[in-house]
Amino acid sequence: MQEEMEAETNEREAMDGTRTSEFKVFEQDLIAEINAERQARKESNMLIQKSIEDEVYKLSVQIAKEKEQRGKQEEHCIHQLASSLAKMQEALAIEKEIREENEEKLVGRIAEQMGRLRETMAGEKRAREEAHTAIFRMIEEMQDKVSEEIESESRNREETEDFLVKLLEETCNKVELGINSRS
Repeated sequence: MQEEMEAETNEREAMDGTRTSEFKVFEQDLIAEINAERQARKESNMLIQKSIEDEVYKLSVQIAKEKEQRGKQEEHCIHQLASSLAKMQEALAIEKEIREENEEKLVGRIAEQMGRLRETMAGEKRAREEAHTAIFRMIEEMQDKVSEEIESESRNREETEDFLVKLLEETCNKVELGINSRS
């Protein structure tokens, strides 16, 4: 019996040794698989990270290109606006010059006509009774003539019309007052 027990113990020890070595082989295989899985995951993560970095680089390059294009477009728009503004300012200056020249001509014509009116009034002063009717006719004609000129000019220059009509009305009132005060 002791021999049987020893044989059984030896058999158990042999089985334990076999099991232990099987466990060790299994453990080593498991560790190798885990390490291989870790390595594969690490490589996969590196590939994903490289792919992300490549995409980020491509996007940053694309954003830089779009930013550059936008900058060029902005510069082009600013240049066009500046050019248009300069042209408008030049046209405005020319229009202002023309308007001022026309104003001067109109004022000159009015002054000339007013001068003629004064001469006529001085000449007619001697014959006031007879000339009274003639002067009013001349004033009306001149007023009509000046009004026509002012109306044709006012289509283009409304501000000038207001000034000239005031001037003409004041002059007419002065003429009437002068005639009435002399009568």
